[in-house]
Amino acid sequence: MYRPNPDRPLPDLDKQADVVAAVRAYGSDEVVQAFEAWQKVIADMLAAAQLIAREPDAAEPYESLRDLQPREVEKHKALVRQINKEFRPRTQVAG
Repeated sequence: MYRPNPDRPLPDLDKQADVVAAVRAYGSDEVVQAFEAWQKVIADMLAAAQLIAREPDAAEPYESLRDLQPREVEKHKALVRQINKEFRPRTQVAG
């Protein structure tokens, strides 16, 4: 049976709201888009986990979760790449 990873619990709702607000306030369009794509996959994973909790013998939610896990990693890496691209230190000073 699937169980959420206790080593990586979700942040509390206040912290999640703070992060969403900060990304939307300060993130570029590309960062916001990457963040929302990552959050969509996470929401789909949470929905699959809820189905598993309600119907532990159903195969489909396990398959869905298995398929979503690599997508979550991919979307998270894309978000991190975009943030790093925008915030990497500048080595040349204009002038």
